[in-house]
Amino acid sequence: MIDITSLYITKDKKDSNPLFERYSCIHTKTGIYRDMVLVNQFLSQHPQFREKFQSVIEEVKEWEHPGLEKIIEYGEFKNRVSYVSDTRDEQPLSGFLDTRITISVAEIMSVAIVLLDIVKFFNSKQRTITGVSLEDIKLSFEGSIRLTNYPVYLAISSLPPDTTGLLLINQKFYPPEFFRGIEYHKNSNLYWWAQIVLSMFPDYNAGRKPHEFLPQELVPIFTNLLNPEPDKRWSIERVYEEINQFLKSTLGESTTDFLQKVAERQKKLAMKEKQDRLFGRFRIIKELGRGGMGVVFQGYDEILERYVAIKRIPIKGVNPSRIESIKEEAKLIAKLNHPAIVNVFDVFEDEDFLYIIMEYVEGLSLEKIISRGVKLPFERIIDMIMNVAYALEYAHDRGIVHRDIKPANILITRTGAIKLVDFGIA
Repeated sequence: MIDITSLYITKDKKDSNPLFERYSCIHTKTGIYRDMVLVNQFLSQHPQFREKFQSVIEEVKEWEHPGLEKIIEYGEFKNRVSYVSDTRDEQPLSGFLDTRITISVAEIMSVAIVLLDIVKFFNSKQRTITGVSLEDIKLSFEGSIRLTNYPVYLAISSLPPDTTGLLLINQKFYPPEFFRGIEYHKNSNLYWWAQIVLSMFPDYNAGRKPHEFLPQELVPIFTNLLNPEPDKRWSIERVYEEINQFLKSTLGESTTDFLQKVAERQKKLAMKEKQDRLFGRFRIIKELGRGGMGVVFQGYDEILERYVAIKRIPIKGVNPSRIESIKEEAKLIAKLNHPAIVNVFDVFEDEDFLYIIMEYVEGLSLEKIISRGVKLPFERIIDMIMNVAYALEYAHDRGIVHRDIKPANILITRTGAIKLVDFGIA
């Protein structure tokens, strides 16, 4: 198991329970945002769990299903076993339900169909979904649904029940046969599915029985699937058929039609993520600053694999001759090659903006250093002035004048080097 501590920086905590914590994180080399799941200290030191966790991750990394988070890599992060997966703008299904005053049976069954397709996938892998709750099922703002955190539960469920003890949370989402030592049965996942779907109904969480609040057509399905004996539960084909009839009578469409719509949403989401890269190449990471003529972003060039600064200048309604002038100035500055001048790499344009791609400098501007009350040694001040003067002389010798010299445009890198930025372009 490799140490991935140096590869990722954790950002905001997204969710947690006694077993793990989930964070937003960023890859230090690519700048790509991911999710990271950190397993708790106790399980991370548990020899049997570590072994099972590694084998589970190796298995699920190969899985491809639109209803499951995609596992990217795994290892140890600050001495805790962990895995990294793709990230989405989404919220737990439980949070969505909490914010809705009412939700129709048809809406719940629409979600149920997507989850039933996930059950079918797990059955094809002969794996049991255990422990996964409404908090682990995520709903994106585009309407897609997927399971997250499932590798942790799979690793736990691979251990004998007596070795995990009180670590089993969300016990109602474990089939009864699990506690009898049956690791997999073809109908085990249908028990999980029934519990999840019923948990979307407030009446069920309040202790009422399915026949007290469900439409009559659905009662036999859930009554059957909650049977403690897996052999007595209906097959997934039978459940599909029953749900299909219900959806046709309420929504006017079949389960196949509904799943096709979900697949289309997933394709659009994937396309959107691809289009979010500027010119199919630059991934925007964060805003660095803005001025009267534009905004500067930190970005990542996925072709050359390096961080860049991207200055975005609005050009809609701007005189075409002015736009050409800006581009010509950028080309001239791109020819400069001096250690104290930030490099300009390229210029791109679309209907609304001009984009100047520049060297990304990690550090602080002289303006920020001064505003923080830092008192620089006299020798250091002289050294900085001389470096700036040499850079300006180099540019002047090549016919280029910096038209906006000020502390905000003098950067001090982490190593203490001087970088002159923003030659008054735009």
